[in-house]
Amino acid sequence: MKYYIKQVLYISAIIGGVLGIFSLIPYFMCLGSLIFCIISVITIIFLKRNGYAGVISLNDGTVIGAISGFIGAAAACLVYMPLAFIGAIIFKQPLLFKFNDLIFIVPITIVVFGMLGAIMNAFCGMVTAYLYEKLEKDRPEEEQVDFIIDEE
Repeated sequence: MKYYIKQVLYISAIIGGVLGIFSLIPYFMCLGSLIFCIISVITIIFLKRNGYAGVISLNDGTVIGAISGFIGAAAACLVYMPLAFIGAIIFKQPLLFKFNDLIFIVPITIVVFGMLGAIMNAFCGMVTAYLYEKLEKDRPEEEQVDFIIDEE
């Protein structure tokens, strides 16, 4: 478990940063919100496909999901908030909050979205680990079949 925590942190931070940028585009906001719920699934599939993780238990899937959900949501907030603030200044949009409020609101927003992301992705990670466990157990082993050819 502790061997691939660093990879989980990097992968989920990259996914969260990309989602933070895509969330600036109004048409992709809905899709970005949907992808927030499956950051852990993407992370676990990436780890399994590239050989970074072997057998993942339900506990490992839950922990990976919680970590990737929190880090992904925090990274998305850290990318989205400043870019939205700069965009509002450039395009002369009325700001919902001033810069002093931004210092107070951003940490609270990051923690709240991080906790929501951790809870949702912990469940998704647990389900993904369960499905991987079921698929690996149900996969038939490479059966050796010996054919005996009788010559008559």
